[in-house]
Formats: sequence, C-alpha cells, structure tokens
Amino acid sequence: MNKTNRSVRFAWFFGILSLLLVLVLAAACFVIVKLNRNNMFSKSILLDNNYFMDDSFFENKQEEESTGSANEYVEGMDMVVREYIVYSSDGTPQIFSTLVKREYKEHIDRIISRINKLYSSYMESITIAYNIENGLYKIYGTYGINQDGDRAAETFLKQHGIELSLVEGTVKIEVPYISQEGEFPNGCEAVSAVMLLQNLGFDITPGEFIDEHLNCGKTYIKWGCRYGPNPKEAYVGDPRDADGGFGCFAPVIVNALNSYLPAKYTAFNTTGMSLNSLKSNFLDRGIPVAVWVTVEMEDVDKILQWQSYDKTETYLYPSNEHCMVLVGYTEDTYVFADPYGSKGIVEYHADDTVLAFNSLGMQSVVILESDIGQ
Repeated sequence: MNKTNRSVRFAWFFGILSLLLVLVLAAACFVIVKLNRNNMFSKSILLDNNYFMDDSFFENKQEEESTGSANEYVEGMDMVVREYIVYSSDGTPQIFSTLVKREYKEHIDRIISRINKLYSSYMESITIAYNIENGLYKIYGTYGINQDGDRAAETFLKQHGIELSLVEGTVKIEVPYISQEGEFPNGCEAVSAVMLLQNLGFDITPGEFIDEHLNCGKTYIKWGCRYGPNPKEAYVGDPRDADGGFGCFAPVIVNALNSYLPAKYTAFNTTGMSLNSLKSNFLDRGIPVAVWVTVEMEDVDKILQWQSYDKTETYLYPSNEHCMVLVGYTEDTYVFADPYGSKGIVEYHADDTVLAFNSLGMQSVVILESDIGQ
C-alpha cells in the first residue's frame, strides 16, 4: 500500500513537473518570438553614422573616403573669387578681389548678362555697371537667392531704369518616369538613380542596377537583436522585399552610379547643399537631382535600429525615408518624379519639402559631365 501511494505521488509529481517544464518552454519560445519581432536588444545609441540627424556630418564630410571627389566638388562650389574694377577720382583703375559664394556669383552673372543684352549702351559705363553689380550682391546677401531676393533686385534695377523680370516661374525637367510599385517596394533609391541615368540616355533598368551595381547587405535577427550593414556603405536588406528592405544613404548611390557610368560622367554626393543651391546650380541648368526626403513630406514618425555585424556600432534609420528625383519648382512648391506608388510627377509645398529634406541630412546626388563645375 505504501509502495502504491509512493508510486502515485511520484507519478503526480512527475506529471506536474513535466507540465511546468512545457509551460516554461512555451513561455520562453513566446518571449523569444516577441523579442525577435520587436528587435528588443538593439541599443538606441545615436552615432555619427546616423548623419540624417547629426549636424557633425556636415562639419566632417571631407573625411568621408567614399565621397572624396564629391566633397571636393561641393567645397569648390562654395566660394569663388570675384574681381571688379573701381576707378579713383583721377581716373586710375584699381582691381579689387573678394571671395563670394559661387551660387551668388553665378546668379548675379546671369542677371548682368541679361542686362548687357538689353541695355548694352547703358552698361558701358564702368561706374554704373559696378554700382549695379555691387547693389545686387548686397541685395542677395541680405535676402538670399530666392523669390524675395529676386523681387528686391527687380525693384533695385527699376530704380536704375532697367526693366527686368527676375522672379522665376516654373522650372520642370522632363525625365523618364519609373515606378517602384510592384517589383521594388523598397527600391526608391535605386529607381531614382536609374531615372537619372535614363535621363542621360543610358539603357539600364532598376533590376539591372540593383543586381549589378548596388551594394546590398543582409539583415538578420538573432536573440532579439537585428544586425545589418552601415546604410552609408550598403543598401540595408533587399529592395525587392516589402518586409526585409530598408534603404541606404547618398554615398551608396554615388558609388553604384560611378560603377556604371563611363568616364565622361561622374556622380557627385552633394549632401549639405540647400534646396536653393540645388535649384540655382542644377535645376536651372536642366540637371535633375536625386534627394532624400520622407514619404509625403511627413515628419519622421519612427526610427528603426540595428547593430553592426561586429556589434560595435548601432545604426538608426527613419522608417519613412524616401528618395525622389527633384525635377523642378514653382514659386511655392518643389516638383518631383516620385517613384512611390506610381505617383508620377508630384508637387509638394516648399516649406514642407525643406523640413523633410533637412530632417534627412540634406542628402542629394547629381550626375554631371566630368568637365562641368570644374
């Protein structure tokens, strides 16, 4: 009888223990699945790699090896020498020089060129020409190269008897449009890059660009932590994967473009240039620009994170990051070829665009003929 009782008690004990073990294992599996889905163990550390939120990137962009030529180009566009002649009271000419922003000089040079065509005899006077040029520099130095500056310059010129319309209307560059809908749900960067290429007459598809030129790095989750590459060095995930594709930043697209382009052309990372600078330096010259913004120009609503493969760094990435081709502007809007959702050519208000563009680190990429801007 005692043996029977002991056997029954042991059976009950063993059954309860087994049930507890099963429950513990089930709970552990549930927790692991939850951790994997939520990427719980990635650290939320903002590092220099996340330059879409880090102003130090712009102060140190010359140190980026992968975009050295682009930085030289951007820096070369920043300041140029302006020379001008001033006559003293005895009629002796004196040559002066000063450093000015290239965008200001090029904008004012275009205005002076138009004035010379319409008022050539008037501008033959060195004194008048100098006063007008100097006045324009003061105006744009105060207002910037924008609609307000152009309006102030129009008023200034009218006071000198020069009728000239400077307030720009609509600029719109026709580019071959490609949608990312369907095959490339997370391929906005690659599709935008291919639009730039096709605009120059190159025969290449987004699929070919991705397979043959875009550096992609896999992501995976292990023990609740997502791992992946540096988004400045590789596309994170797969552009064809709706759930497993994240995106990349401007240096990745620059490298991919330059791996395809012939010697006549070069892709430049123009990150750090304002939208106004992109307008005057590229759009006004018929050159479209790939820019990093957000979907629908909305605020960054969620930050994704993952660890580097060697577990030494953490990367943060805006979930609604988007890349489009800037093709034009109006007085109040910017015009884009938007690959997302087959939207086609769209316009967004200038203020919203500036905020979205700045929130992604003012990232942009252009393709130029090798001798342009040198």
